[in-house]
Amino acid sequence: MVGEILNVSLGGAQVCLPSALPPFRQVELFMVVDGMMFRGRAEVAGADAEVQSGPTYGQFRHSLRWVSLEVPAKDVLTKLVESRAQKRAEAIA
Repeated sequence: MVGEILNVSLGGAQVCLPSALPPFRQVELFMVVDGMMFRGRAEVAGADAEVQSGPTYGQFRHSLRWVSLEVPAKDVLTKLVESRAQKRAEAIA
């Protein structure tokens, strides 16, 4: 299923998908960010029951919690979070 990633953290992610997934379902997430490939397993922590507007690839917003990340995936997340934090700090300064 193709979706849109709204945000990512070391603890999980928020994604929009075309259909709602039930809580506790495990999913595989694949993405390429800033040229870095990421693959991780997550569990659906929650999903909005109402249809969201705006995202390109999905209408249902899901909160995901990482349940299984290999070292390369953790490295990508760490770099991504650090990069985003640095960009926010530069924007504020």
